[in-house]
Amino acid sequence: MPPLKLKLCLRRGRSVSKAVQDGGLWLVFGNDSVFSEAPTALQLDADALLYRPPAALAAMDLFPIPLADGHARLLC
Repeated sequence: MPPLKLKLCLRRGRSVSKAVQDGGLWLVFGNDSVFSEAPTALQLDADALLYRPPAALAAMDLFPIPLADGHARLLC
C-alpha cells in the first residue's frame, strides 16, 4: 500500500502523533523514521509520510541464507 500524505492541522497532528506513539502508524519524514514513540513537532510536517506499521522480524530473518538451503549445502 502506498504511504499516506496528510496535510496536518493541529487537531489531526495530535491524532497522528498518538497513533504513531501507540504503534498504529509509522511516520517517515526525510531521514527520520518514527515508530512506537512520540514524534517531534518538526516531524509532524505536511510532507511527512505515514505507513502501516512495519512487519515484525523473526530471528530467522537475520540469517544470510535460509537454514534449509544451508543444510543442503553442508550435505553436499
